[in-house]
Amino acid sequence: MRNRISVTLLTTLLLAIAIWSIEQEVATPSIAHAQSDFSCANVTEIPLIECEALVAIDPNVNHDRGWMVSNSPCSWGWTITCEDGHIIFLSLRDGRYTTLPSEIGNFSQLTLLDLDYNRLTTVPPEIGNLSTLKFLDLTFNDLMALPPEFGNLGNLTELTLDNNNLANLPPEFGNLNSLSKLNLSDNELASLPLGITTLENLTSLDLTYNQLAILPSEIGNLNNLTTLFLRFNGLTNLPSEIGNLNNLTTLFLEFNDLTNLPSEIGNLNNLTTLHLSGNEITNLPAEVSNLNNLTMLALSYTGVSLPPEVIYIKNLTELNLSGNALTALPPEISLLNTLTMLDLSYNSLTALPPEIGNLTNLTQLSLDHNKLTTLPPEISNLSNLTQLSLDYNKLTTLPPEIGNLSNLTQLSLSQLNPLGYLNTVRLTSLPAEIGNLNNLTSLNIESNDLTTLPAEIGNLNSLTSLNIESNDLTTLPAEIGNLINLTTLDLGGNTLTNLPPEIGNLINLTRLGLWGNSLTDLPPAISNLSSLSELGLSYNQLTSLPSEFGNLSSLSFLRLNNNQLTVLPPEIGNISSLDNLHLSNNQLTTLPPEIGNLSSLTLLDLEGNQLTSVPIELSNLSEGVIQQIFVTI
Repeated sequence: MRNRISVTLLTTLLLAIAIWSIEQEVATPSIAHAQSDFSCANVTEIPLIECEALVAIDPNVNHDRGWMVSNSPCSWGWTITCEDGHIIFLSLRDGRYTTLPSEIGNFSQLTLLDLDYNRLTTVPPEIGNLSTLKFLDLTFNDLMALPPEFGNLGNLTELTLDNNNLANLPPEFGNLNSLSKLNLSDNELASLPLGITTLENLTSLDLTYNQLAILPSEIGNLNNLTTLFLRFNGLTNLPSEIGNLNNLTTLFLEFNDLTNLPSEIGNLNNLTTLHLSGNEITNLPAEVSNLNNLTMLALSYTGVSLPPEVIYIKNLTELNLSGNALTALPPEISLLNTLTMLDLSYNSLTALPPEIGNLTNLTQLSLDHNKLTTLPPEISNLSNLTQLSLDYNKLTTLPPEIGNLSNLTQLSLSQLNPLGYLNTVRLTSLPAEIGNLNNLTSLNIESNDLTTLPAEIGNLNSLTSLNIESNDLTTLPAEIGNLINLTTLDLGGNTLTNLPPEIGNLINLTRLGLWGNSLTDLPPAISNLSSLSELGLSYNQLTSLPSEFGNLSSLSFLRLNNNQLTVLPPEIGNISSLDNLHLSNNQLTTLPPEIGNLSSLTLLDLEGNQLTSVPIELSNLSEGVIQQIFVTI
């Protein structure tokens, strides 16, 4: 059989090579012939000077884009667009250019030039001749400097220069009076070129990931600026003139070295979004409370407590205080009654004040990674809450009032942190009232100490995802079968010895995880799971599978490794959709011939069994699968 496979593979390979060679012989001469016949003298739809500029732009790079295959440059593909007898759009994106010819300046009507993802270290002075240019993209190059002629691009409105090596800009940069959007992120600017501060039409400025330590006072001259990104620099303070930016709506200052803010920040009366996370700000100026239009404030990982000034911001809807080592919240938090999102994760809170219940507009509340031992009954007042995260706390149970959160769609109580560490204090029970959460679609209670589930869990008829991995469950309530909208059910890492027949009611289930339990058999009703595509049964004590197993017509991924299977039912050959079948470390001595019917199989793992032979029908499987069998048995 091994020889027959080798001959087949060799024949197929030789045939493919022969066909490819013929295609190359046919195709290559036609392309080369078209290119050798091309001459700008024959082009009439654009000026000769523009055609010659296209030829000067290293044609070898652009052969695969269809350049110079006809005398109609305007039909050479998406990289060129013409209008009124001129090229107006030119894309040289990802062309591996290291230089550009001086002829780049010959496109007299060009409005958009795309040069991103090349290897340019500079651009020729002639680029300043493109007087009609409005959009220029030089993202992801190796630019070290720009020529003074850059300042001649008086009609430029959008300029993207991010991900280069620019340490400064020419003074002439300040002549770009039409510029409204400028992206200089991911460069090496140590100071802000003063030319930028004269760009009076600028509305968006991105200076993220540079090396700025200070901002000039002239930054306050950018009166039309609405969005300012200064993230990931080394700013230690802000000039008071920043308060002159009275049209600013969005200000990103995350991960700098700021220890305070100027009081003039309170003059930004149009500001709606302020990001200050990752600084060392422990206090905010009182004037922050003047920001009546502020709706989003991020103060995570700053070391700040809940400043009184924040409490008096009238229209705040989103507040992020995560990672600040908070041990308590003041009762005054109740004044933030416009909040819809509150992130208090990764703090050291041991309790919540009853006043938390006054935040009745909250829809998202993140309390994960704290030290909460209880929740106040007033949490039941948060009737608009849709998402509640309580992962990695010290809760052993939930208050019955949790059942009043009738709009809750996501509830997470996992005790496993992102680094894989298990919490020492875990849930031991769930209240029956959890069954009142009729709108819940996702429930995660993995890595707790639950030994049973309340029967009322069967009332969660909107539930689509249920994760109960790594608990101490020995049985499941029959009511689990009422969760007919469930698509994902994770039960691995428990001590289940059997499954209730009602499991077969979960006809919308696509993934069922049962690894690491103590199952000795499966109920025939499991065959009703007609939508199931992934089934994990590894590390159990199964000795056989029911014949009905073959009815799982949608199954593509099946893990049965590390069980005690001695035989497989012939009906397994009916699962024509099966792609991955893991059977390693069982006690199989033979395989049913019907396994040869699994035409979709790409992986068959049989290692660690006691097979003495395999049926000839296995030769019907793909060659890759057959090779796997020879390697593992």
